[in-house]
Amino acid sequence: MALKNFKLDFGWEIAVPENWIMEKRETGSYIFYPEDPEDETTLYASVFHSETDLELTPERIMKETFEKSIPENAQEINVITDLHYKAFSLSGADGVYRIGAGFFTGGELLSLNVYTKDEENAREAVLGFSQIKFTRRRKNAF
Repeated sequence: MALKNFKLDFGWEIAVPENWIMEKRETGSYIFYPEDPEDETTLYASVFHSETDLELTPERIMKETFEKSIPENAQEINVITDLHYKAFSLSGADGVYRIGAGFFTGGELLSLNVYTKDEENAREAVLGFSQIKFTRRRKNAF
């Protein structure tokens, strides 16, 4: 499957399937979805930057912050990446399958959540998680 890269705020770069569209929301988060209206798969991306008096928040705190958002009944999954991360999957009672992942370093957290009714579509969307890149920056990418 061919993937397309998108640059996000604060030096994050993610890859999604080539036929997907990106929208940046007023809140600073991003939404990605397929061009095909029949495919209800959606990827939400939120970027968080944290520092106090020009000191980046420790990586441990960024990790703990993400871990608090993981539902108790979620199953941990692996992502092949050189970045520090925590990932999980979850099947909801409403038939929606969710895969979430947090990628973190000192002062930075990228939170990703894929939602779909088709588990195979979710796993396809997650292929790009292994290609996530981070380059330290102080300003927004756009």
